[in-house]
Amino acid sequence: MEKINNILSDSIVYNKLKQIFLFICSAFEETFLYKMFFTKMNEKTYEESLFGKFSELTGRFFMWVYDLISDVWLVKLAKKIFSVNLKPLISSSIILRIFCINDYKYSLLFLVCLGTLFAVGFAPTMLVAGLCLILFILMFVDNEFKERIKQMKVTAADLFIFLYMIAIFHARNVSDDVQKNQIFLIYTVFVGAYFIFRYYLSDGDKIKLALSAVSASGLVVCAVGFLQFATGSYKTTQWTDTNLFSDIEGRLVATFENPNVLGEYLLFIIPISIAMFLITDKFIWKLIYGAVTLGSCFCMILTYSRGCWIGLILGVVVFILMLYPKLFIPIGVVAPFSLFFIPESIITRITSIGNLQDGSSAFRVYLWRGTLNMIKNIWPFGIGLGNEAFADSYRPYAYEAVVAPHSHNTFLHVMCESGIFGFIVFVLLLYFIFRQLFVTYKETKCRNIKIMSAALVCGQLSMIVQAMFDNTLYNYRMYMLFFAVLAISSALYAVRKEKL
Repeated sequence: MEKINNILSDSIVYNKLKQIFLFICSAFEETFLYKMFFTKMNEKTYEESLFGKFSELTGRFFMWVYDLISDVWLVKLAKKIFSVNLKPLISSSIILRIFCINDYKYSLLFLVCLGTLFAVGFAPTMLVAGLCLILFILMFVDNEFKERIKQMKVTAADLFIFLYMIAIFHARNVSDDVQKNQIFLIYTVFVGAYFIFRYYLSDGDKIKLALSAVSASGLVVCAVGFLQFATGSYKTTQWTDTNLFSDIEGRLVATFENPNVLGEYLLFIIPISIAMFLITDKFIWKLIYGAVTLGSCFCMILTYSRGCWIGLILGVVVFILMLYPKLFIPIGVVAPFSLFFIPESIITRITSIGNLQDGSSAFRVYLWRGTLNMIKNIWPFGIGLGNEAFADSYRPYAYEAVVAPHSHNTFLHVMCESGIFGFIVFVLLLYFIFRQLFVTYKETKCRNIKIMSAALVCGQLSMIVQAMFDNTLYNYRMYMLFFAVLAISSALYAVRKEKL
């Protein structure tokens, strides 16, 4: 790369492009958009602000719940069990030593937290939900509960997570779907997991281990994907328009039921694995994280998910701009030549975006039109949770043969489920998460925190792009991972002034 920079530095065109790039960056810092995301709220008025009051009320609520259940005999028994000194056992574990998580300060409860993040990529939904419930219960028997609750500073994102839970409750009440209670319970558990991870990820080292667990989960998923590729079991035309893409043998699904869902999962795994590769100093771990990154990219290609490809490219561009802006122009100059090495099937797939002769694209366009027509009438309150609720309400607005269990657009679907209130809360939640990450990136002096914040921006920005083409919250495990990543983002904001 250094040789390329030396060659390009003598180029008149390159130097002109560099001047234009630096001018654009300088001008961007003066824009309203920059100030919206990169400037923090005035901390002097924090205690008097809405978020300060919410922080106080939240702390009181959790303390009230803690005091309420403290006298229950089952809780007392659990406290005795988990108050047993397991530190010698944990510190002597060979398996935990291999993964560098057997340090004395990591409790058994935190290990369960890591296990939950690790399991989300491949474990059954109900097992992941069960682990979240166990973590919630164990949180209240933690001997450090009172002290941690007092030290936690509630962020704006925490408030909007709470409001989003209210929106889900509203969606449950207005729905006439027979499965609304089951869906509501799963949604509540996975959105509530946000607060669980906010509690357990109390310092920078724990956040690094949490991201390592998410990345390790990706290793298992990629291994399953490679197995499917090697055996040819991924070859199916179920998700492909064979008239337009006859050269695509199949699309990889790995541990998920749909190639688009696998692509959405990898949108988080790829930037997180890259971040961990850059952070770690040990060669063996660089090798592992590098393998996860390359394996995830390979699986991402074989998903043939155009929305995920576009999202990942945009996310990586932002990642490079945040961490290595000097490389942006050299990569931009070299990148066009990579087209000569990309397989024709991928080129065809990318250039088909917007082609209504493709059944998938045409299907989405007509589905969005029908959904928008429906929203004109149901926007104040929504139609509630459940596929049946959506199908029954959508049917009068549907175009011929365009039937689907959801709107194939996350923002439209949130509006359908919970109305204008849920939609506004969801958008503001995303805004404050991005704001926290950008403020973290700007304020921290720690290289590792900068890298992690850039990776989380990359993953969530990529997911938002894909959310324009699909309902990224349709799969339950992706629903849980989405809110877990939001929790990690908020936890990173809370420790932004630490040195890792």
